Amino acid sequence: MAVDLIFVPATIALPSKSALADFGWEYIGDSDVRNTIAEEEQYLRFQIELLNKLHFTAAGAATCPTYKRKIGLTTRAGLIRSTLLLHASIAEATLLYHAAERGYGLPNKKYNWNLGTAMQAWKDPGSERPRQDVQAIWATIDELRQLRNHVHLFNKARDFRGSFGWLLDREDELLRDGDRMINHLRELQS
Repeated sequence: MAVDLIFVPATIALPSKSALADFGWEYIGDSDVRNTIAEEEQYLRFQIELLNKLHFTAAGAATCPTYKRKIGLTTRAGLIRSTLLLHASIAEATLLYHAAERGYGLPNKKYNWNLGTAMQAWKDPGSERPRQDVQAIWATIDELRQLRNHVHLFNKARDFRGSFGWLLDREDELLRDGDRMINHLRELQS
């Protein structure tokens, strides 16, 4: 079935990459890492705009929509999933940067650095508890790590959180928690 995609409302306001880098991630001392995180966050903000404003109408009716419906089901779940992957990627880069700066235990070879190794580094030494400054967002980070494994479709097929219904039911909560986590990570200092 052919449809026209429309944005309702049509205007999208995105922060600039430089504003995000300079005022959102100023505690990341490495400009390459800071700019990469800012790029991902700018795209994350675009993804959220898509989720909030993307609708469809009858094919050929974009200029004068006969109806407006939000995208749904598997298409919307795919957008949610990719948005959560961006949240997880920003968390990974931020946690790895600060862990390296603080001298937390990371593998010697940087190509082994990932969200799982970042989470290991952020545990209190000799404990499974997260360090105090990430405790408030730890559950969100862990949930994003698990959801990130759904890039492996076999894993997604075997996990109840892989269903589009589960993601749609928890959309608001997952996105709110992801944004809360990012705001928390902005305040980390090395």
